[in-house]
Amino acid sequence: MFLWSWEGGDKDYWKHLEGLEKRKTPLSDHLVALFEEWSKSFVGITAHFEHLLEQFEILASLVHIESSDITELDDMLGRQDPQSWVWMPVGRSGWHSSIRDRILSEILSDDLKAALLAAGFGNGSADFLDKSIANYRRIAGRMAW
Repeated sequence: MFLWSWEGGDKDYWKHLEGLEKRKTPLSDHLVALFEEWSKSFVGITAHFEHLLEQFEILASLVHIESSDITELDDMLGRQDPQSWVWMPVGRSGWHSSIRDRILSEILSDDLKAALLAAGFGNGSADFLDKSIANYRRIAGRMAW
């Protein structure tokens, strides 16, 4: 995931596949197309692989930003400029708002949020997790398809 986040990685490699030349998230789009059909036999009762993949991407983004400091998040989110944010990788859900909004609502629900915090998401801080999600929304707000 997030090939552009890793040294030597580049999302443009996946743009060489037919039909993915103009995609913002070519690897993720390719995986959704591939696994939507394949996953029916092994993912279980989840019928929507696209939702599952985007949920994974959002959680991975939230883990990635944990290397940032909360003061940096406070500084950027305190600015009125919607272009002020702390960089974090954003996958398909950056432009796929209908699924993104559903997933973020799920994450912010009391039960799931408590479970994620107990697992160490947001460095175990509800404030950090909330600000990470606000940062994610700000980045996603600049993506359009």
